[in-house]
Amino acid sequence: MQTSVAKSHAKRARHGPDDCFLRVAESAVLTPRFWKIAVQESAGASLGQPRFECLIEIVALSATGKGKKGEDVAKDMDAYKTKMQLVETKDPEIDNPVFRRPGFEGIQTLGEIDKRIAAFIRKAREDKDLTRAELAPLLGLSMQVYGRYERAFSKMHVTRMIHLCEILGFMPMEMLFSAAPHLWGRTPEEARDTMELAQQVVSLPHGTKRDLLALVKKMVALERAADGAAAEMQKGEEGRL
Repeated sequence: MQTSVAKSHAKRARHGPDDCFLRVAESAVLTPRFWKIAVQESAGASLGQPRFECLIEIVALSATGKGKKGEDVAKDMDAYKTKMQLVETKDPEIDNPVFRRPGFEGIQTLGEIDKRIAAFIRKAREDKDLTRAELAPLLGLSMQVYGRYERAFSKMHVTRMIHLCEILGFMPMEMLFSAAPHLWGRTPEEARDTMELAQQVVSLPHGTKRDLLALVKKMVALERAADGAAAEMQKGEEGRL
């Protein structure tokens, strides 16, 4: 029953990435019951960009569970909400309460996120020295319909975002960062540094990326080993007390 409910939510969407997102959630560690809860707690009429970010906040760390298909997480939603720093809130666009992770300026409504995305799109177009009349046909839209995106009247779907990336040359993470920088770090400074690092890496030649990746893997392994040794030392000290 829960599986069918989860799938029925996904089928309401008309865009391919929605189905892809369902497969990602199911292949992580989410039980059908937990997937159903995640969908309900971030529910909207369709999987537009703001709701996509909301679902990312709820699901992203679920893949850290191993071997139990997320059953332990699903059994205690209060603990999970605390772990993910989710708080209950109301949004003007959604009838039921939703759970969100506060950003650096508190919890932004979905409408406010739409406005940030709209401002990003407008700036990206202007940076390419294109008018609305020039850009709209490249998207297969009339200037009036495209203008609704820049005025935040129409929600940005993932497929439209991908198309805009192809035409205007920005990365998806840049649009998401403009709308929800708190997903990139615990502080504004950390978020900016993470974003700048990602942008710099993207611009590197492939060979340099491979060398950098090998170096980062070694650094991560050393960091984890150090953390493990520190944890063992702390356990030993606690055992002697």
